[in-house]
Amino acid sequence: SVAGITAGARTGLASIVTGLLFLLSLFVSPLVESVPVFAVAPSLVIVGIFMFRKVSYLNFKDMKEAIPAFMTIILMPMTHSIAIGLSFGFISYIIINVACKEYDKISKTLWIIGILSFINIIL
Repeated sequence: SVAGITAGARTGLASIVTGLLFLLSLFVSPLVESVPVFAVAPSLVIVGIFMFRKVSYLNFKDMKEAIPAFMTIILMPMTHSIAIGLSFGFISYIIINVACKEYDKISKTLWIIGILSFINIIL
């Protein structure tokens, strides 16, 4: 959604087209599964490089922002799971802000995400 909006898609038509393409991908997925994992690795490295560019925008002087970001970045490859890395990042952000008594920085949505992240880690 964000990539579509960034590219100029604002009417919802891009979301419909994306949904239809995902529906079509159900029929192509057996062909994609035949590609060995080591053949996909170089493209994943390139995607990781593009994602890592945004790290320069983080404020590493503010530890309340740096610690959750660092945990997220480090735990994704260490746990082999994007979901677990993000979960630890959300949870650590909430814990740090609660410890600093800055409750106004934690929205209701973030509380919900934090609870779901905790459940994800437990299960």
